[in-house]
Amino acid sequence: MFNVDTISIGMNLEDRKKIREVTDYNYVRTVNDKIKIKLHLDDENKKKLQKVIAMKQMARELFFRFNKEYWSKKLDITRYGRDGNYSFFFNETRHTLTIHLQHSLIEEFTAEEIIENTKQELMNYFDLTIQELEPLTLRRIDYYCDYKYKDDVELQVIKNIITKITEQFYTYRKETTDEPEKYVVKYLALKGNSKKYQDDKFILSKRTIID
Repeated sequence: MFNVDTISIGMNLEDRKKIREVTDYNYVRTVNDKIKIKLHLDDENKKKLQKVIAMKQMARELFFRFNKEYWSKKLDITRYGRDGNYSFFFNETRHTLTIHLQHSLIEEFTAEEIIENTKQELMNYFDLTIQELEPLTLRRIDYYCDYKYKDDVELQVIKNIITKITEQFYTYRKETTDEPEKYVVKYLALKGNSKKYQDDKFILSKRTIID
């Protein structure tokens, strides 16, 4: 995994199905509570949660089910946490857990080892059993190629090479930042390709830092 700085791995609780492909919400509620108790809300998400609670109460009082469903789906509430070099982001509205792994957890391990180590971390940190884990899927890989150029001539060579890189790679487009203190090239997810992942920043990044 050379030159990989961080990766994101995800687990979707709603992938757990019962007979006839119906989501097993008894499982979702159980695991949801185990995850939530270990993570925290920032001020913005506390306000969202208060709004959702208020709207659900109004929906109950008015017996107007549409309001309840609309607000619970529209306001994504995210909880945050960290354990060592693992960072956790739990969208309790969509019941999806995203785990960011720092470089030290990646560089000397195979893909299989990374997944197994992450499973063990989830079981230890959230007090989950192996039966309560859904399959872990790779969400994002960040490749960093930092390089201090020698002089302006070398920088121009680097820029010339990068201009030849394709502007679009599948559902990702190239974005270049050319500033005095840094020269950065990223591939950003095109918005609208997938409602579920359209907020992902990038899947691949190559950058040159200028000191």
